[in-house]
Amino acid sequence: MKIDTRTVFVVSLLFYLCGLVVVLVAGIVLWIVASLAGGINSIDHFIQQLFGYKSFNLIGIRVLLVTIVAGIVVTLLGTLVNVVIAAVFNLVSDVVGGIRIAVVEERSERQPLV
Repeated sequence: MKIDTRTVFVVSLLFYLCGLVVVLVAGIVLWIVASLAGGINSIDHFIQQLFGYKSFNLIGIRVLLVTIVAGIVVTLLGTLVNVVIAAVFNLVSDVVGGIRIAVVEERSERQPLV
């Protein structure tokens, strides 16, 4: 049994991109809700007190950009790792003979209900 690395690449890339979109949409919705509820200002005030800053402000667009960049990096690394694992699996299956899958059909001896 062999795994096509091109298929692994495409499926992994689509999977991670869909995950990134879900995280971004959920993050934007949570940011808006937290902003309207005053949670962002509370976090700003807490960090000011915790670290002794005179001023600290979370800026939504910067948080969004950092999240996008981090998501793209995770997407690319995850896709690369999946492709490498598929390639290693193919190499190991060449050496040991791969995986055999046997499908056995069992006959049913039951009598049909009349």
